[in-house]
Amino acid sequence: MSRYTVLLVDSEVFSRDLLTNHLRHTGFSVSAASGVPEAEKLIATHKAFPLAILSLAPEEKAAARLTGMLHEAAQETVVLLIAPHAGAAESELLARTGAWDVLIKPFRLEEVKVRLAQAVEVFELRRKLRAALAKLAESEARPRRSRPLEQEVRIPEMSELLVEESSPPEPGAKDSPERPVRDVPGSQVESSYRRQQKKQECETDTFDQLKRLSELFKAGVLSEKEFNEKKKELLGRI
Repeated sequence: MSRYTVLLVDSEVFSRDLLTNHLRHTGFSVSAASGVPEAEKLIATHKAFPLAILSLAPEEKAAARLTGMLHEAAQETVVLLIAPHAGAAESELLARTGAWDVLIKPFRLEEVKVRLAQAVEVFELRRKLRAALAKLAESEARPRRSRPLEQEVRIPEMSELLVEESSPPEPGAKDSPERPVRDVPGSQVESSYRRQQKKQECETDTFDQLKRLSELFKAGVLSEKEFNEKKKELLGRI
């Protein structure tokens, strides 16, 4: 895990040194700060951190400001808050600060190790999803080739519309019944059934993607803004 750097912000010297040594022993790189000003300088210098642990309670506004700076540099950053005691409003605290999860004091170092392993998985999911969305946006922004309509649509020959080549009739044999006409995608002879089938397949694929987006949003991989933008984009295809 040496390629993951953790921003650790803790004003308590003992707690900060303990966590720093444990994280480095576990395999992480650590950038430690004793307060918000020092942390802001580290963020400005390093630009982006995959993971962050903030022990700023009850400085909720400071935690929210640092989380915002981290996500502005890299929206994939996973932020853990350290709180002095458990509370029923942990979900509200996470919503106000933009953090991913809370560690409650006193905690065991083994708990920190497990929670950071989960945070790494979330970070990788966010990174891969963002790369996929960027690739999709790039492909959609790419200008399409503009050619005359007669070059884009080729009118098929009558022989191409037959299901199979018919053999010449034997002398005295009755004329064989007419062969059905083959559907040619994109042409005027494409049946309404085939067009309806394509539409249903497109809708099914879109609903599957919406279901997957919802799962990623509930797992915390997507932010609410990203979820709504992608949902709007997918619904616009139906």
